[in-house]
Amino acid sequence: MILLVSQHSLKMKFSEKYIILKNKNKIFIRSWLPEQKAKKCILIIHGLGEHSGRYEDFGLRLTKKKIGIYSFDLPGHGNSDGRKGHIQKFSEFIDATEQVLIHIRRNNLECQIVLFGHSLGGLIALNFLIDRESREIESAIISSPWIKLAIEVPKYLLNIQRVFKNLFPSFSLNNRINPQDLSKDRKIINEYINDKNVHDRISIKLYSEVVNSIQLVKEKSEKIKIRTLIYHGKNDRLISYHGSEEINKKINNSEINILNNVYHEPHNDIEKDLVFDKIYKFLEIK
Repeated sequence: MILLVSQHSLKMKFSEKYIILKNKNKIFIRSWLPEQKAKKCILIIHGLGEHSGRYEDFGLRLTKKKIGIYSFDLPGHGNSDGRKGHIQKFSEFIDATEQVLIHIRRNNLECQIVLFGHSLGGLIALNFLIDRESREIESAIISSPWIKLAIEVPKYLLNIQRVFKNLFPSFSLNNRINPQDLSKDRKIINEYINDKNVHDRISIKLYSEVVNSIQLVKEKSEKIKIRTLIYHGKNDRLISYHGSEEINKKINNSEINILNNVYHEPHNDIEKDLVFDKIYKFLEIK
């Protein structure tokens, strides 16, 4: 579905579609594109439990700056195929990202592509940059990446994970995301609570794969050579900003912004205008 819509005097194209991955699973993609050809395109990778539709405000803001925005529902999320909150291998996320990237390039031959990842999506983006070393990516923006939890996982849950990850890998638990920890904006919190495409699951296997992927990022982040912006809320009660600081030190061409009083979703918090100003500056747009 493709719509030409007007948002506050801005004409833009909004579309929703599915693409089929090599494993035959369907991935749901949304895009917000300026009416004229975009010189830069941002590929958004969302966080655990959420979906691409939660980035509408992000898409509209950047489209006003003549930036094309693509976002997709990760496997096991939103409208994409897969059991909610479960994957067999972390590479499923990486492969899906690569297939969406190919889709973007086919439709935007001259567009500079920026990879954006938030939370789990930030971890996926970092892994992608390490694993695939894609020449298609011009730069990266990493938001509150899942490197270090703000509160350590209780020992009993770690014991469950160790015992069950091979016996019952798809067994899932509540992901323990409190909507109150995402933003100080009550509207954002209520929308999250009432969003039917948001789920609260994480499987034993997915958590195990995340742990392994975090270790890979810690060991190999120096392989990332492209310009990278990392930002993280200092008051994030889900993911510690110290993990972002650790990764920033290992990436040669990286800058970091630790945002005072900001919660887990800087782009959805009360201070989001400041966050987008930093994004505009990084992208060298006015």
